[in-house]
Amino acid sequence: MKLFSCPLLPSGVNDNPEEIIGHGQELIIHSDNLEKVRTLMMRRERGDSVINHYIVKGVKKNSDVIYVDISATSVDYNGNVSSLAFMRDVTDRVTAQIELKNTKELYETIFENTGVGTMVIEEDSTISTVNDMFVRISGYTDKKDIENKMTWKEFFDASVVGFMELYHYARRNTGSQTGIIPPNQYTTIFVDRYGNKKNVLLNVAMVPDTGKSVASVIILSDHTGAPLPL
Repeated sequence: MKLFSCPLLPSGVNDNPEEIIGHGQELIIHSDNLEKVRTLMMRRERGDSVINHYIVKGVKKNSDVIYVDISATSVDYNGNVSSLAFMRDVTDRVTAQIELKNTKELYETIFENTGVGTMVIEEDSTISTVNDMFVRISGYTDKKDIENKMTWKEFFDASVVGFMELYHYARRNTGSQTGIIPPNQYTTIFVDRYGNKKNVLLNVAMVPDTGKSVASVIILSDHTGAPLPL
């Protein structure tokens, strides 16, 4: 399966189409994906139904690895069934997606392993995400019982919800004339699923450019100095 035409080359792969025409696919397709591309081409030329749009690794003339977006179809070329493929360099896009995925995985790992109960709170007070430690502190056994079903107000004593609610809205309306400057850290009273009250240190921070906030709950010792039970 030799390359018979080069209507569109991935940027920087080769300077001259003549350097590619007549060579095999291994010249521009990375070895990691070469078998996949060959198989798809063989099946397409055989008349099988196969995907016609996909992204694979490519190789530039200087051996740099790139990502190539391929759109392919079968055509009649000099009386033979062949594959016509248009290739576009999408390295920047794919690299950005990989970096975003890695960043997301990193933050998810940190979120789950901070050692304190942590929740993500939406602007309407709904808890959208919690980590395992928060589930443990709250007395629940499954995140699904909390996430997108409960609000933060359901986890704090009625005596403190009032001022905490003022803080909640003041954080999201920094330009308003409320006269309230919400603290990022303060003590309050947490209430678990069974009604047990726990003195906690609450740390709250807004997620930039969103109405979301992240709050961590640290259980404090009681008046005897003994840690409060989880």
